[in-house]
Amino acid sequence: MIKDLKRQFVLLAMIIAIVTGAGCSAPLTTREKGAGIGALGGAAVGALGGGIAGGGKGAGKGALIGGGVGAGAGTLYGIYDNKKHDERYRSAYIGCMKSKGYTA
Repeated sequence: MIKDLKRQFVLLAMIIAIVTGAGCSAPLTTREKGAGIGALGGAAVGALGGGIAGGGKGAGKGALIGGGVGAGAGTLYGIYDNKKHDERYRSAYIGCMKSKGYTA
């Protein structure tokens, strides 16, 4: 049981290292940050829940499911946050142009 947990932990650590290294080549967008944070958080919670529910044997499956759900939720949050930012930007731009005498 301990040996399986060690393997799963090492595998998860390697995946995190690869994803982190690949993601550092350029600045991340809000959507990408949300997906990464959601995936890591979901994988951690899923591994914990799977490990508890499966007596230590379900941690890998729980991490996989939690990571997928977390990545999806984080991506949706990032898209929503980008949309909010774009709306605020457009509103500020329109206000600025109107104050300078330009009309649409």
